[in-house]
Amino acid sequence: MKKVLAVCLAIIMVVSAGVFAFAQGGFVSSPSGNSAPIIIEINYDANSCRPKVVVTAYADRETLDDKKEDDMNAAYDEIASNKDLTILMPFLKEVAISKSLNPFHFAVSDLFDISAYHILPHSYCGSITIKLSSETLSRFVALVHRTASGEWELIPNVILNVAEETITFSINDFSPFAIVVDTSVEDVPDTGNNLLIYIPAAIMVISGVSLLGVLISLKKKKQEA
Repeated sequence: MKKVLAVCLAIIMVVSAGVFAFAQGGFVSSPSGNSAPIIIEINYDANSCRPKVVVTAYADRETLDDKKEDDMNAAYDEIASNKDLTILMPFLKEVAISKSLNPFHFAVSDLFDISAYHILPHSYCGSITIKLSSETLSRFVALVHRTASGEWELIPNVILNVAEETITFSINDFSPFAIVVDTSVEDVPDTGNNLLIYIPAAIMVISGVSLLGVLISLKKKKQEA
């Protein structure tokens, strides 16, 4: 009976280890606490209708309209189900080569929506240049965007200022965006939800202690025999 218990505990430890490593796929914990990046500055081009621009964190997605909330949930699910982001975003392979980085260490630290709200209806509102501040930019790799058709694309020509913790970029499409970072020297566990870390970790510790107790008991029993 004890041998059966030992095997079961060993299996639980293996499964728990797998959950710990891959709990949230392509996400990594954000030092911002999953709050939205802050708008520092907005510049409108000559043809822009000067809309009100709002940045909404994934954690606050329920404040968006149904379509935008659905897009945010879809973006989250796609990232969470891809430990290797290059499967979802093949263009990150080229980014990795250009920066001499291993794409396996890429993860999303922040997922957020950028929306433009117009006072009057417009068929085209031009492009805008936004400067955002975020606490995750010291290991910044890329800014990516999920289009209305559900395709992920790279936002080009992003200007990174590590000292100011800002990125500046131009867009004319508004929907979910994500910041991709390099986790190769990251101390935080790769999950967007810290609670999920402790549950499997606790299971591993309890199982390990129980397994050790069973093995010691079996050894003593064998010696006494």
